[in-house]
Amino acid sequence: MKCRNIRENLSAYIDEELYPDQSENVTQHLLHCPECSSALEVLQKVDTVLNNAPLYSVPAKFSEKLMHEIDITSSSTENLNIINLIFAPIKKFILNFFTLIESLKSFKTATLDEFSDFPPCSMGYIYFNLIDQRK
Repeated sequence: MKCRNIRENLSAYIDEELYPDQSENVTQHLLHCPECSSALEVLQKVDTVLNNAPLYSVPAKFSEKLMHEIDITSSSTENLNIINLIFAPIKKFILNFFTLIESLKSFKTATLDEFSDFPPCSMGYIYFNLIDQRK
């Protein structure tokens, strides 16, 4: 395997998501390639930092309270059209964000594709899921 292919599979290699023959190919390549071994070490350090990062939970009904406050603010303003133009995208983002967070409580990865190796509550995972909803 070429270095490019190895580096594309390093995250899956760390997470033990490769088929046994693929994993063996990566292992053999790492024995002889200092650049890919260094890339593996960096990914392992990032993985360790992310696994040890504190988890924060959103208080119950936080998104409902926030949406209620936005509705009150926008309805008490005289020029609703401008306010709606400004707050509608923000409101949509916040609703989608918290809906996504709620749906992640029972999240398990089934397959590995190009972007599925983001941790479930990471901004990368949320960002790509939000992009997916726009299609």
